[in-house]
Amino acid sequence: MKYAILYHPRTYHEENYRYYYVPYSILSIAAALDDLTACRLYDNNVFRHEDPRQLDLPDPADWASVWVSAMIGMQVIDGLRFSDYVKSVRPDCPVVWGGACPTLLPELVVGHPSVDFVVIGQGEITARELWTTYSAGGACDAIPGVATDSGGTFFRAPSRNIVDLNNLPPYRHHFGKIGVAQYVRPDEHIAERTVNYHSSQGCPFSCGFCCEPVLWSKRWTGLGAQRIVDDLTYLVDEYGVNGIKFHDSEFFIEKDRVLEFADRLVRDEPRIRWGASVHPRNVLRFSESDLQLLKTSGVSRLLVGAETANQSELRLINKRIDRDTVRRVARICGQLEVSASFTFVTGYPGSPLERIDETLEFAEELTDVSPLHEAKVHFYGPYPGTPLYSTALAAGFRPPQTLSEWAHYDYYNVNTPWVPPEYFTRVRTFNESHYPYLLADERN
Repeated sequence: MKYAILYHPRTYHEENYRYYYVPYSILSIAAALDDLTACRLYDNNVFRHEDPRQLDLPDPADWASVWVSAMIGMQVIDGLRFSDYVKSVRPDCPVVWGGACPTLLPELVVGHPSVDFVVIGQGEITARELWTTYSAGGACDAIPGVATDSGGTFFRAPSRNIVDLNNLPPYRHHFGKIGVAQYVRPDEHIAERTVNYHSSQGCPFSCGFCCEPVLWSKRWTGLGAQRIVDDLTYLVDEYGVNGIKFHDSEFFIEKDRVLEFADRLVRDEPRIRWGASVHPRNVLRFSESDLQLLKTSGVSRLLVGAETANQSELRLINKRIDRDTVRRVARICGQLEVSASFTFVTGYPGSPLERIDETLEFAEELTDVSPLHEAKVHFYGPYPGTPLYSTALAAGFRPPQTLSEWAHYDYYNVNTPWVPPEYFTRVRTFNESHYPYLLADERN
């Protein structure tokens, strides 16, 4: 039997998060390819092998294709190590990269000698067309969403429009491929058997620091409420899950979808608690009765993008909120007894350094609203194509020039010349005090 090998490189998450999560990036591609080829999935966060030969791979003669999904950062190192190994054993085996890194840096990724194709943006339909065309001996360079490199000449086909997720295969038919049981984790703000889930792709907002506008062209698509509940009920019944952590960029884009989801949870009684990300303005769209429905449905944690305490910085990043909006959200969550985890980004180009301290003070103010509340502060890191990228370049940011340099670009470090290194220690100390997931004695 011939296999498509889907590889999720190690994220080296341990410094910043206790756990790794279900890699929906390769799970969704496996679901898309399922009727075309047998798939074997490997998440190196589970194995943590430095040598690909330690993986329980099929015989190289049975590799039909290899698919790697990676973000910018350390995943690139492990992804290239695996790709290089594949080419050393089977030079003729096509290697395809997708995910955030090749979407943002397609020319650098496909220019690597161990990468044959790059899938840009939403990958499910592109992957199907790429494999169908390649296996039939056709030319793949014109497939929408694909980038290639031939003899040092980069070519990027036209972009592909985002596809409605409801037209793609349900996750529940494919959870067994990745071994969901090994990703069930305790979460003190959700439940003792929590697992992550993606109900949407993309985001219509255009926050200046964020990659989402580039990755999805400011488009959004989300699963219908019944489809979500069916998947979650499957996770409850098959894996004993009682908590769901939605990893959507913004779960609350469509108010009616959220309320229908909550209502179905109450009526269908899968008995879960759940958490999700939300734009502060979207919290205020819900009436008091709406919020009570969400609470009854099991919401227990909201990840709230507050971003900064300074109004001029909020305008810079096009957030369209103010501090009072965020304060209101903190009070609402406190009254509902829902944990609000406020996230901030600081160190913007052209901003005085005292605004970092202003943001830390505001973050602490929010955590004082309720003992359930948390805060975490990140440093602004410029990424290609994002709204603030040209501003960062003008302010003196010098981006990595090679794929290897981008592989060592750490979102959690200071990456800009205008923020002195000592602020890293200050912010890290704050985070360890206000965000328990960073405590060293709790890391796995």
